Amino acid sequence: MKANGDRLDALSKRSVDGRCHSCCLAHCHPGILCSMTDDPRASRALPGFWRTALNVALRPRETFARPARARSAWRPLPFALAVIILSQVFAVLSAYLVVTLLHLPAEELRQSIAVSVTTILLAAPILYVDAGILHLVLRLLGSRGRRYAETFGCACLATAPVLLAIVPILGSLVGVAWSYVVLVLAVSEVHGRGWLKSLLAVAGYASTILIPIALRIFVLEAFRIPSASMWPSLLPDDHFYVMKLGYEPGYGDPIAFRHGSNPAQDHVKRVIGMPGDRVTFDGSQPIVNGWRVPRCAVGAIGFDASDPRDHRRRGEGFVEFLGEHRYLVFEDAEFPSTASESPEIEYPVHDHELFVVGDNRNNSFDSRTFNEGRGGGVRIDDVIGPVWLTWMSLAPDGCVLWERIGHSTASVPLLPPGSTPQNKARLARCLASVPAQTRPPTGTMLFMGAVLDPAREAHSR
Repeated sequence: MKANGDRLDALSKRSVDGRCHSCCLAHCHPGILCSMTDDPRASRALPGFWRTALNVALRPRETFARPARARSAWRPLPFALAVIILSQVFAVLSAYLVVTLLHLPAEELRQSIAVSVTTILLAAPILYVDAGILHLVLRLLGSRGRRYAETFGCACLATAPVLLAIVPILGSLVGVAWSYVVLVLAVSEVHGRGWLKSLLAVAGYASTILIPIALRIFVLEAFRIPSASMWPSLLPDDHFYVMKLGYEPGYGDPIAFRHGSNPAQDHVKRVIGMPGDRVTFDGSQPIVNGWRVPRCAVGAIGFDASDPRDHRRRGEGFVEFLGEHRYLVFEDAEFPSTASESPEIEYPVHDHELFVVGDNRNNSFDSRTFNEGRGGGVRIDDVIGPVWLTWMSLAPDGCVLWERIGHSTASVPLLPPGSTPQNKARLARCLASVPAQTRPPTGTMLFMGAVLDPAREAHSR
């Protein structure tokens, strides 16, 4: 009994660095650290949300030097989720302010809301994955004594500076950068690593996040088409990827670009004319340098207009063959060809420009109507890249069109929903009889300041 009493007396005198205060002796046993200390400040209530955020952002070393349970009254995951929700609310308000002051299209605000909602919904799994990556990098750098839960706590609390998103435009960027600094200091304190190893660990973890961002900026970008100007090749509410790296324009390419008439809005059209070409139209059929782009009829097709007050659009569908592409075009019976689509009107394609049109030929804002109806090309420097792959397609009622997901623009064209067996049979016959010539029979043409021979260009592609 005396031995037990001496042991309890010894335990009661232990201090914070791995020991228990006498006031919490009843909760202490070997292997479990008490969150109370001999410091009188420890008897105060644990900091709430805003105090925790300030402590983490302004005094990270002091905050993470404390035992995990003494840092905040909030658990790490709920704290991080609250930070992310508030920061995204601030980001949406900032986007609303920018859109209002700069008179930008409402689509910009809708995209910001969509990104914020997605970020909130994916926040928890992303935090778990990010903390796992960070913990793995730390183990590779020799940190063996700490558990994943401690790394996860660091990652969650280090989100606090992201609340700077309350400051419009630059607040989010500064907050994210600051959160990485806080994470370096947190890892240094909790894992007992020097600041250099902690910096290397966080840099290795951050690189896994920066890779998708770099891909988004330099290689691949996701777009959504809001209108029917490219119907039936691309449907309204089709989501697709655009390749941005190393693109060389070619006949028939569907491309995303920005135009001087509205630089804030992205457009998607198809390349019909290259620099040096002369383009005319017979109805909706392009004629490039006197050569008709070959086409084959697939019969009557149609779609439901986006405006619910409108009725179903009907017209004729065709397969056109241009360059290396086979694609569907649509002649809307209610939007007949205009005088501008006649062989008498010729559109010259200037150097460093492309002539583009929509696949919904009679209802598209394109090179025939750019420049206040006078027509004109798209600067090659304004081209973002070619449309590559559809990754999501939604019907007007919100149902997923599974057959369109993963469809590439270089593959066999897909008939739109509602097509008949007769349309499918005609399409098959059209694709089985590809014309021998699918490029304009020009001599030489100017392209990006150099004279190219079309035969050599065709062979190289």
